[in-house]
Amino acid sequence: MTTVIDLFCSYSLILVLLLRAVPAIDIFCGTLSIFEQQQFGSNSVAISSHETVDLKQCLELCCSHYNCYGVTFTGVIAPHVGEPNCHLIGCGEGRCEMNERGEYPDGLLSVLINRTQVILC
Repeated sequence: MTTVIDLFCSYSLILVLLLRAVPAIDIFCGTLSIFEQQQFGSNSVAISSHETVDLKQCLELCCSHYNCYGVTFTGVIAPHVGEPNCHLIGCGEGRCEMNERGEYPDGLLSVLINRTQVILC
């Protein structure tokens, strides 16, 4: 007897195989909400800071930490080589708040990751 989980796993495997054949598709650990010139609010906790090549690499780092719910990526307009530009953020009870927009001449993006539930097959 085939269960719903078995069908889901079969269709998921087919989808993964199809996606591997399509170039330029990025899959992260959840849906992304992007905030320009805004930092995370007072309920956030800095997990770590890294120097990354781009925002994609920064998001991948966050996805590799189970308690990372967002990133702040600095130097979007004027990068500072040799300095951390990727700041991994954790939030109280998994709910992140954002501060009001500010003025960051070097450019700042904060990305909130709404992590998706994964069913392991």
